[in-house]
Amino acid sequence: MSLEETISNFKRDQNPDNEISIWLNMAKVFKVFTLENVEHQKLEVKKEAFRLILMRSMMSEKEAINKADLKLLNENKAKEILKNYSLDKKPIKIESK
Repeated sequence: MSLEETISNFKRDQNPDNEISIWLNMAKVFKVFTLENVEHQKLEVKKEAFRLILMRSMMSEKEAINKADLKLLNENKAKEILKNYSLDKKPIKIESK
């Protein structure tokens, strides 16, 4: 998704503060991961960690770990990453027209 599409989606969001709060929390968790895990600086590990964090924003910790298809991070590392995620899960709502 391009930056323009992301901005457009935020403009149409009925509760953009909630969405911003989710992304700020995700950024905090990712930042803690990268600062505390210098050995995990490879791009593929970072992508896997981000995907895990993104999935956690939409589902429980257990579901996110099970569905993340982790290849580089083990379950203990995933739990360590997600311990910093402080918001409730918010499933994506799809509206049909």
